[in-house]
Amino acid sequence: MLGYLVNTLVPRAGELARPAYVGKKTGLSTGRLLGTVVLERVVDVVCLAALLVYVFLTVASGSSLPEHFYGGRVTAKTVFVVLFLPGLLAALAWWLYRYMSIYEEKGTLSLFLKKILGMATLFWEGVTSIRNLRHRSLFLFYTLAIWVSYMAVFWFPFFILDLHEAYSPGLSDALVVMVFSAAGFAIPTPGGTGSFHFLVQQSLIIICGFAAEPALTYALITHAAITAAVFIVGGAALLFDRIIISRQTII
Repeated sequence: MLGYLVNTLVPRAGELARPAYVGKKTGLSTGRLLGTVVLERVVDVVCLAALLVYVFLTVASGSSLPEHFYGGRVTAKTVFVVLFLPGLLAALAWWLYRYMSIYEEKGTLSLFLKKILGMATLFWEGVTSIRNLRHRSLFLFYTLAIWVSYMAVFWFPFFILDLHEAYSPGLSDALVVMVFSAAGFAIPTPGGTGSFHFLVQQSLIIICGFAAEPALTYALITHAAITAAVFIVGGAALLFDRIIISRQTII
């Protein structure tokens, strides 16, 4: 919850605050913990990509999303940037890592680069820590449960706002909103402000057939509820954690 709380205030800062806080509390390496955060995000991206493909092939088949969101159709250049460029950057990072490892073995690597190499090694150990999971089935179950909970967050407001009477939204509509809201939160704005509202509203209008006003109302209220929950639950969890640490220190 600390990560979500910090991300609401400073975009993407929560990804650094969480491993730093846990590392200070447990004594584990921050670099290795940061690697686990990257692993978590990789799993999220894989799940989101699978859901996005499903949405485009089923729910959104027939809607012209590229024209609405980008002002034109997806080109080969767009596909290259989205799919291949991250792979090229990852390959370059791996090559630099191997290059510095060779020079470290020869004993010709500077102290500064040795520190960077050490941090990169711990980072990679965190990313690949999924291989050492003792309960992989439990990990998969929790991942599925989290995504189902996310979808429920966007399904219940249809009934709370009485939108089911006018538009009869189903789970597929909640899935559409969840996928595009995730993209809105991924854009580096404080708590997804603006990007969340735009993507959720447009997905409801273009794909689900909502009118503009109820779609915007849904986006505003849902975002406000999520933000309030993050501040209340995140703040309470952080306070509770500090109380426990204080008691352990006294004992």
